[in-house]
Amino acid sequence: MNKQRQQNRNFLAVGFLLQLVFIILITVVGINRINTIVDHFTVIVTGHNKQKDYLTIMQNAVRERSIYVWKMTLTTDLFERSDYYEKFLNAGTQFLLAREKLELTTNAKQRVLLDKINASIKEVIPILYSVMENLKVQIDYPYQNEMIRALPAQQRIVTTLNEMFVLHTKLIQQVYSQITTELTQALHTLVLLMTIALLLGGIFAFMIYRRSQKMLFAMIRSEHALAQINEELEHRVKDRTRRLEIANKHLESMANFDVLTGLSNRLMLYNQMELILSYAKRDRHLFAVLFLDLDGFKPINDTYGHDVGDSVLITIADRIRDITRESDLAARLGGDEFVIVLSKISNREDAETYSKKLKKCINLPIPHLNHSLQVSASIGISIYPNDGDTTELLLKCADNAMYIAKRSALK
Repeated sequence: MNKQRQQNRNFLAVGFLLQLVFIILITVVGINRINTIVDHFTVIVTGHNKQKDYLTIMQNAVRERSIYVWKMTLTTDLFERSDYYEKFLNAGTQFLLAREKLELTTNAKQRVLLDKINASIKEVIPILYSVMENLKVQIDYPYQNEMIRALPAQQRIVTTLNEMFVLHTKLIQQVYSQITTELTQALHTLVLLMTIALLLGGIFAFMIYRRSQKMLFAMIRSEHALAQINEELEHRVKDRTRRLEIANKHLESMANFDVLTGLSNRLMLYNQMELILSYAKRDRHLFAVLFLDLDGFKPINDTYGHDVGDSVLITIADRIRDITRESDLAARLGGDEFVIVLSKISNREDAETYSKKLKKCINLPIPHLNHSLQVSASIGISIYPNDGDTTELLLKCADNAMYIAKRSALK
């Protein structure tokens, strides 16, 4: 009997030791697996954070370069122009350094967008450098046409940077999803092995059960630590997403063009009119502001829907663009209201001649399915300096003239 008891004790002791070794092995393997996953994804998240920093530097550099070009056109002091030119070059250096570092960490999709940025830079940089170099030494250098040619490429750079921010957000979300999946799988594996260990522990009765409780408590602590890691990663991803949303909204606020028609928007109109006004005051020449409102557009929009209405607005914008000089400015204020600025005219008759041509062009039928649509336009004209010497006064005068024309047409 004593021998049997001794054998049982030995069996229980061996079973306890095996159970203890098994549980310790499970714990070590599980913790090492979790640490490996966390370390791996910490490196990935750190790399994405650096990418975000490089993109922010590039975005700020693009904005600063545009500001320095604009400021350079507003001053006639050659020393100030030289200072802005140096700042322009420094911003360009920051952009290039950030771009080089970003190229080392990008994936295939990001490289496609980066190639688009590089192509736009090759297009816009020679123009900007030419303008800046000439403005440094020539007070009255006529840069308007060059800047108009540079604007589309500059806008593409801003738009592509915005796309890279959006792609960066998606990559961060993918990283979070992947780490959550791997941590969940590791936890499931760990729980499965623990279940096997507990089932085997039942064979060794009460003694093994007591010993296994300590290991169970250790695993609970490990699960709590894992939950904290998940919570911290979720917080970091949400914080990065919030920052990217703020950056995207900031980029959108910088946009200068109407999304639907591609014409200048209200902000661009006011900025460019201030420039045109400053040149007119300096050179003492006339320019005209035409305020255009479509007649007959609302019935089309109500009858055929907004998609057809948008198509009509796009067609009208294309017609305005076709008969407007490159040196002039065409903008959509919103709805069916447009403004055209003739940057330099000889007399009021020039503006009236253009207005007649514009009305004739707008009155042309617009094909739609098996029939055609037609709108007309009421146009008001104001002339600098006769009708005002500020942007607000000229726009208000042209708007009033448009309403007078509209009322006259209704009588």
